[in-house]
Amino acid sequence: MTARQETSPEALRLEARALGRMILRMQVDAEFVERYVQAHDHLFTGPQLPRELAIVRFAVLHPLILSCLDAAAAFTQPDALLHKKALLMAAILETSPRYADEFLPRRCGWMGLVLLAARLGIGTAANLIVGLLTLWLLRRRA
Repeated sequence: MTARQETSPEALRLEARALGRMILRMQVDAEFVERYVQAHDHLFTGPQLPRELAIVRFAVLHPLILSCLDAAAAFTQPDALLHKKALLMAAILETSPRYADEFLPRRCGWMGLVLLAARLGIGTAANLIVGLLTLWLLRRRA
């Protein structure tokens, strides 16, 4: 797949759907997929490194590991293409009235807060470990 094909509207729609599912844990409406495609055309205008494009393509085609790769990319290289694309989709979703509630805090008492912090901490650590290993393998292969 060439760099031009990777930024085709259909490839970007696939990316948007995968990133939206990762962020919200549900399918996002087509309107927000199209917003991602339009924003992508304005923000990602320059050439991208083939290695970065390969990581994005792998992540989109393997959605179970997408959040792991995003965590690892953010940790090792905060300006990584995958992480920038995830931040773009998160910004689109967070600023829309349709999904804004998904990003707002919920009431949950002290015990709930402690359990949430533990669950998120363990989940983040696991994502980071799996993502770092996968990212290392992908970069070695590229």
